[in-house]
Amino acid sequence: MAFQSAIQAVQQKPLYEQVEHWITVIERGEFGEGSMRSFLKTDYEAYEQLVKLGTPAIPHIQQHLNNSLKPDTPYILQMVLKDLNA
Repeated sequence: MAFQSAIQAVQQKPLYEQVEHWITVIERGEFGEGSMRSFLKTDYEAYEQLVKLGTPAIPHIQQHLNNSLKPDTPYILQMVLKDLNA
């Protein structure tokens, strides 16, 4: 129930902030602040949430690929874009 409340709180934000939130969760990792672990979920949930944002999120995700990210994050974002057929 807490997990669904957290998801709904993020969904109330503008699209670019939702993308930023989920990318930050991925960047911080499993034990970072706001991780899915606190909800007994994996970071894969952040990936799934990005995919659920759909094609309108593509430009916002692509914009983050130009930022300095941890080594695995661009790979994860590329997979999201692939799943969104971008």
